Amino acid sequence: MSQLRLLIADENKDFALKIKNELKGLPQFIDITITTNGNECLDYLKNQNVDILILDLMLPSKDG
Repeated sequence: MSQLRLLIADENKDFALKIKNELKGLPQFIDITITTNGNECLDYLKNQNVDILILDLMLPSKDG
């Protein structure tokens, strides 16, 4: 089984941490990262490969 990189982009950091904590125990996820605004999300995606993106459509600075 290959390991996956996940990015969670959500302004609500508490909600994003809940998602991260639920998924981090699963063996298929090697890395779970959280960003809290649109610009941060885009910068991350320009520099890192991710397999799954969980995206809030309404983000500060840039919407999903």
